[in-house]
Amino acid sequence: MNIHYRIIEVWPDDHLFVVRYTTDKITEEMLKVANDVNRRPDSTPMRCRTDVSLDMPIPPLEGQVLEDFILMNAPMAWLRKMEAVNDPDIDTSLTNVKAMLGKTVIKNTEELLAKKADVLTDDDIKSLINSLSKDNFTNKTAG
Repeated sequence: MNIHYRIIEVWPDDHLFVVRYTTDKITEEMLKVANDVNRRPDSTPMRCRTDVSLDMPIPPLEGQVLEDFILMNAPMAWLRKMEAVNDPDIDTSLTNVKAMLGKTVIKNTEELLAKKADVLTDDDIKSLINSLSKDNFTNKTAG
């Protein structure tokens, strides 16, 4: 997936700027805010769902550091998901969720926490710590 970005607004008084992110497959038209018929002077949508306001650090970033900052703030996971949603070969009907629509579900929080705790046993955690400690020791002694 290729991320595209364009700075669409600069607010010097607030020391911030607004970036619009798109991809090769997800266009500004696809991302425009519903019912927004307003257009920018370049005829692009006034607002898109991926418009992100970024506070510029002080002192201001420049060059590659600025570009990295902009890309680090891109909603990459969401854009990747939107590309998948627009893929006709992927089922995005949400049939299983629609079946639950309007139903109230009650779960005991202790049961939920117990399920999460069962994911890793104490032995699993000890083994993981030991392997990390060995790797750390190996890396320090190897250099």
